[in-house]
Amino acid sequence: MTNADPARQQWRALLQATAQRVEDLDAETIKVLKRRWQQQYAAAQRPAFLWHGFSFRLHPHLVGAHAVAAYERQPVKSFLVFFEQTDWGFRCHARQLPPWAQLRELAAHGPARGRDVYLAQPQLSWVFCQTHEPDFGPYFAQARAVPSVSSGGR
Repeated sequence: MTNADPARQQWRALLQATAQRVEDLDAETIKVLKRRWQQQYAAAQRPAFLWHGFSFRLHPHLVGAHAVAAYERQPVKSFLVFFEQTDWGFRCHARQLPPWAQLRELAAHGPARGRDVYLAQPQLSWVFCQTHEPDFGPYFAQARAVPSVSSGGR
């Protein structure tokens, strides 16, 4: 996919409005990221769309206004942006996340190849998803805590 893709250009412009630096993620990185996302947020299943991990209740999540409020409270230094229908995405370095209203507008009316958008902390400790479906989402979820294994004793 080239940088001339209209969806890619529109999303880059939105992200550059709030980020100090926007870097492209290549197809292999996106493939690995989506696989990690499925393992963490879709119980390692392969739903038709990643966000079905939430609509099918495979992972605890917030929806609607509660999801937006949680998204807006996230402290940020960098975050990832990727899309359901593309093999490209971005790593952004910023002091704030893009405004939800702009994400919603571009997801609803932007090019079809950029309508299901995922924003995540780089280690996927949290994820925010704005779907193209007016009756689903937005969704916000945090990774499940992995119990630590203590050495020795109880």
